[in-house]
Amino acid sequence: MLDFPKMLHALYFFEEAGASYAADLEKARVVELSAAMADILKLAETQTHTEIVRTLRASYAEEAILEAFERLTELEKEGLLFNFSADDEETLSVLPIFFQALDLVCFPAMPGTPLSIVLEAMAYGAPYVAMTKYGMPAEVADAGAVVESDWDHSGNFQVPMATLSETIHTLLKPCVARVQCEDVAKGLAQKFTWEKVAQEIVQCFEEGHQQSANAFRRERNVSPLVFCRRYDPGSGTTESSAYRAGSNRYDCLETALAEILAEQHTPAEIEAVFRHFQGEGLLP
Repeated sequence: MLDFPKMLHALYFFEEAGASYAADLEKARVVELSAAMADILKLAETQTHTEIVRTLRASYAEEAILEAFERLTELEKEGLLFNFSADDEETLSVLPIFFQALDLVCFPAMPGTPLSIVLEAMAYGAPYVAMTKYGMPAEVADAGAVVESDWDHSGNFQVPMATLSETIHTLLKPCVARVQCEDVAKGLAQKFTWEKVAQEIVQCFEEGHQQSANAFRRERNVSPLVFCRRYDPGSGTTESSAYRAGSNRYDCLETALAEILAEQHTPAEIEAVFRHFQGEGLLP
């Protein structure tokens, strides 16, 4: 059974003579689709298996849904429609050995082509040869070689095979260029480890929190609070509130009270005050 969400190949959907088809641009194959299969593919990258089934039940019988999943599973085994996924433990344990054995990674760098397999290979020092029209990102530009190619949005990819063959032959031989590419590839992997990425994400959140806190302090300093009663025209009732002078807005009473108390009291004292008022039923 397929495990969703699942990334798809670059697919082109079209209809002909009343039938639906998907052209797998990465495999140069055309697959006929049932209506249920087509709807599953539209949801495949964003929904789980359970969510897809729940959505399809509004339009299809259970038998049609089951047949669609079975057919898509068969197509995946043929390497069609879906990107390769290393989800099981056995495959994951073999991948490092596979990457270490690579001398070179060749791939067409067209929009929509996933770079994950290339980046993982680079982590083991395997240079790349990219067939591309637009070049490679600056971060990975020195970790391999580019063969300028051309392609149109219909999926026609034109590669100068003589140039590609010569480039591959050059990088397969021991040479200074190959050593430099391997060093850059390994350096890139060391620079963007999961730990470092996580540290940068945490730093972003911490900086964002600090900026919010600073903005709050600036607003508090320039906008003094006035405790008052606020009339709600919708319900016709009044309630205790706090008006922030200078900013033309009302604040929650509890927030305003905590802010005023914090100027001369400790957190423990503020907590005691709130417990007292809650005990009297004056605060929610």
